[in-house]
Amino acid sequence: MNDKDKLVELTRVADPVEADLLAAFLEADGLEFQMRRSARTMAPAFPTAQSATIFMVYEADVTRAQALLEEYSRAQAATTPPDSIDSDETDA
Repeated sequence: MNDKDKLVELTRVADPVEADLLAAFLEADGLEFQMRRSARTMAPAFPTAQSATIFMVYEADVTRAQALLEEYSRAQAATTPPDSIDSDETDA
């Protein structure tokens, strides 16, 4: 088995919507990958029972895939509003 045939884990994503966004990002760059989801992930009626979606990439593509994952994470962080407003700013 060569590096092109062997799949390795890139990351796990707990939120199914986030997993779909990451998949679209990776697809847009032409990266070959597989998503492995359990049946529980597909059951939105039970969010506490969800398990992570596992992203698998070919071993030969790991370095590129990790760089894309970092780029995706930076882009998501830049567009995500803060969870809460600092109380020091509101006390003035």
